[in-house]
Amino acid sequence: MLALGIVGSGVWYVYKNSRIKPEGLPKVIAGTAAEPKNIAQDSDGDGLKDWEEQLWGTDPNNPDTDGDGTTDNEEIQLGRNPLKPAPNDALTEASSKTASAINGSSETLTLTDKMARYLLSTYLQEKNLGLAFPDLKNQIVSSLTRELKSYEVFPDKFSKENIIINPQKSRKTIRAYANELGSIISNERNKNQIIKNELETLAEILNRKEALSETETPPAFQKYIQAYENIVNRMQKLSVPENYAPYHLALMNSFFHLAQIDKRLNAFLLDPAAGMKTIYQYNDKSATVAKILNAMKNQLRQDYIIIARKESGYILMQMAEIQ
Repeated sequence: MLALGIVGSGVWYVYKNSRIKPEGLPKVIAGTAAEPKNIAQDSDGDGLKDWEEQLWGTDPNNPDTDGDGTTDNEEIQLGRNPLKPAPNDALTEASSKTASAINGSSETLTLTDKMARYLLSTYLQEKNLGLAFPDLKNQIVSSLTRELKSYEVFPDKFSKENIIINPQKSRKTIRAYANELGSIISNERNKNQIIKNELETLAEILNRKEALSETETPPAFQKYIQAYENIVNRMQKLSVPENYAPYHLALMNSFFHLAQIDKRLNAFLLDPAAGMKTIYQYNDKSATVAKILNAMKNQLRQDYIIIARKESGYILMQMAEIQ
């Protein structure tokens, strides 16, 4: 079931019409609901996350809800009721188990676990505002989508010092560069026998219910990683016309990022939410590659250079069309 929603667009243009957005979610209905808070939000600084305050019934804006001089989080850790002033505020056995479940294991929770708790907190928050069910449902869906899209941004690895600048600006030099770059990408695609993008491969693995390693990148993704890494290595050795250096550098960093993203695709095994973040990250980075190549395509036109279909650089034109 999960695999049905993850296939998306990718760098490898051979399946360029197969984009399916991973969210497949309705838009939020406009209303007066407050903006859902982040999983890590602790408004009163007492050590309890706001979603935890919702579960305990404590005031997320008051570090000592019952006013007995001990913060809500400290009382829970001590087995005391944060809603009842001391003395005689011991938690029941059931409540003590709840405290352990909520607080004691927080550092070992997967993102999927945290998202489940976050959605419960959002549900309680929006329900208290009196939202009708359709509005409440769409508000929660919007919160989930927004949280999944807040993925880690990889730092760039390469700078201008990592590329070879060619001061020549003739059309012949520029055309040769475009064709060499296209040849690098085509050769890696053919050598690694890439006929579909990573997300289609992942969907097939999940639909076949193949086991994914918790620590190792699935063999099916190794060819993509190898291709990206080889492309970057060869791009470093390519002589780049000066006015194309910004595009070249941005592509190198994007291909490097895609290799890192592909190494995380096994996250679906233990943490589906983290896996979905990776899908969003992959689709966004693939779209970035297309935008870079589209800008390069426009630059070629400004330089009065048209790459013909028979030329190896034409693959750049095709990849630029993937949005």
